[in-house]
Amino acid sequence: MAALLVLSNIMFAENKTEPIPDRPNVPGTVIDHSPASSKSYIGSPSIAVLPNGHYVASHDFFGPGTKYNAMVVFGSQDKGKSWKQLTRMTGQWWSNLFVHDSALYLFGTSREYGHIVIRRSRGGGKIWTRPKNGKTGLIKTDLAYHCAPMPTVIHNETSGVHLSW
Repeated sequence: MAALLVLSNIMFAENKTEPIPDRPNVPGTVIDHSPASSKSYIGSPSIAVLPNGHYVASHDFFGPGTKYNAMVVFGSQDKGKSWKQLTRMTGQWWSNLFVHDSALYLFGTSREYGHIVIRRSRGGGKIWTRPKNGKTGLIKTDLAYHCAPMPTVIHNETSGVHLSW
């Protein structure tokens, strides 16, 4: 339940004005805030729970105050009560977090109508691979892809398919 509340707060944060007001009626913890005056809005929220029980959440930025390919990743070691920014990256957008074979991944596009990319994290969301070619996570390179951060479903996990690099 806490994960859903935290995820909803990512979306609430984009509609608030600066500074961050006291929100006694909002359940959970606000992870991030971008003032409306910045014209940089929060979108594409995603959340995952790591095998060690830590939470990881991400979102991108959109709107006229952005470059349309930047995102941030946050971590929580107390089930969403407090959050710390782990990394900020460019070249990743409209992405979702998921765990597979005990590793954390981020799957989406490189920008609006960009390449399909996937990254693997080392350090629970702090350090990410850089998709440079087909062996490092650059899946499609014809700059035509549009998506949204949809949940990743692992099917037939006994098939022997493993993501690694």
